[in-house]
Amino acid sequence: MSASAATAPRHAWREAGRALREAMASVRGKKGLHLLSVPAPVARLETLLRHLPAEDAVLFDPPSGAGAAGVGAAYTLRAEGEARFGAIAREAREITAGVRCLGLLGASALRPRFFGGFAFAPGWLDGPWDGFGDARFVLPRWTYLRRGAQATLSLAIHAEADSEMGLAGWVDEGVRLISALEADENAPPQGIWQAPLAELPPQEWVAWVEAARRAIADGELQKVVLSRRTRARLPVAIESAEILERLAAEHPDCFRFAIRIGGVTFLGAPPERLVARQGERVWADCLAGSIAAPEREGEATRTQRALQLLSSSKDRHEHRVVVDAVRASLARFCRTLTESTEPQVMHLRHVLHLHTPISGVLSTPVHVLELLEALHPTPAVGGVPREGAVEFIVSHEGDARGWYSGPVGYFDDTGDGEFAVAIRSGLVRGREAFLHAGAGIVAASDPHQEWKETAVKQRALLRALGIGG
Repeated sequence: MSASAATAPRHAWREAGRALREAMASVRGKKGLHLLSVPAPVARLETLLRHLPAEDAVLFDPPSGAGAAGVGAAYTLRAEGEARFGAIAREAREITAGVRCLGLLGASALRPRFFGGFAFAPGWLDGPWDGFGDARFVLPRWTYLRRGAQATLSLAIHAEADSEMGLAGWVDEGVRLISALEADENAPPQGIWQAPLAELPPQEWVAWVEAARRAIADGELQKVVLSRRTRARLPVAIESAEILERLAAEHPDCFRFAIRIGGVTFLGAPPERLVARQGERVWADCLAGSIAAPEREGEATRTQRALQLLSSSKDRHEHRVVVDAVRASLARFCRTLTESTEPQVMHLRHVLHLHTPISGVLSTPVHVLELLEALHPTPAVGGVPREGAVEFIVSHEGDARGWYSGPVGYFDDTGDGEFAVAIRSGLVRGREAFLHAGAGIVAASDPHQEWKETAVKQRALLRALGIGG
């Protein structure tokens, strides 16, 4: 999964136009998908989104490793219903069969990567989620991959189908993208403002939590995660690139993602990897059990809160349920699994989480989407038992989750990939933003404390939107 132009001469990207023209001449008329990769300047991933604001776009930036952004769509994959994971994998295999990947000017030959995600539950989307569907992935026309001090720009073309004039247009666009990446300009940030928030009435939340506690007491559920949606009305529209830059500055240890479809952008900074696969190795994060601990309260207070979290039987139980479920799902595919004996504490800006990382070695090659299908939804966003918890969530939550708490990320033509859990996220549509936040409910849950927890979790996106208070 090498991501860089490891042997490219310094500033080799200035010859990218010539190299792309020559490569296109060599592949013109040939069947199948071609990926042409050139060295690129190291820049912020958001630059690509900002340069072509009218194009559909994606961004996926893990806290370590290679970050990527893409604009345009060489191919778009869609699937609906329960079989969506397998349907997406099959369609991607058909598209990439016989793919030719060429590295130019010393750049690594990048493999095709499909970026996108899945709804939390099939068919559970409402108005703000128009265009997203149960599952949607794109192979971007242009993919920019950055790892450390090296970067690559890749163009996906179907040389047989694209006209000569169209191919020439891609070259010109590539030269402009290279120039934009080299300039790496940033728009002036917007200010901080107050914005009206339309929230769920607290009494409705209390009723949901009490209903969940009754279901747990009756033995129908062990745990269920409930979420609520808040709508913010902004005084001006904010471009997604600015929101992503704020998230990078405030949450450097989290994933960042963005999926822009027709002017609507789903984005966020989730702390949790759902699953990653590289060859025979797999990784997953178990995150459950939380306590509010704003940085402004000081290190001594945060240390005390961490000890309080570690000693909480309610949070330890909630966390153990998630670890057991993730381990059981991965055990079907792995010959070895490793996890820490005790949960760690993940320190984020406003909240602390219990965290147990799990790693494993696959018994046989398995596509990352097959792992994803087995894992989603984990009890960290759904509940136990899985089917009963999802039914409870869909029947009680007032607003459709859409892609909130679903998997977002990428996979490539070898079956490798990485997905985060789309929490700490929001949907931005013009001057409107829809923010979701959830909390795990077990028998000992206090509805008023869980309400406060969801408010803390929404704070990251509110700040990134420039909303004070």
